[in-house]
Amino acid sequence: MKELEKLYYAFQNMLELSFKSKESLEEAILKLVEETGELASCYLKENNPNHMAEEAIDIVQASFKLAYLVQKQYPNINIFDKLLEKNNKWRISQNVK
Repeated sequence: MKELEKLYYAFQNMLELSFKSKESLEEAILKLVEETGELASCYLKENNPNHMAEEAIDIVQASFKLAYLVQKQYPNINIFDKLLEKNNKWRISQNVK
């Protein structure tokens, strides 16, 4: 499977998991904070690249679920539009063309 196909498949899975989530917005926020703490702890205590990658992915998934729940609670917000806006801001701030 090519890298772009893997990314697309992973993104589809994140969407599906987010749609099926029973967490509240508050619980999703706390989960993201928990995962961020786990990554920091892993870096400071273990410095294990494999474990750090796993914790980083947990943050990506928790962040995506949180964004989806924000959109669900506030339907006037479109997370995909926000993602593209943020991509453009990062592109400019990173000076990437």
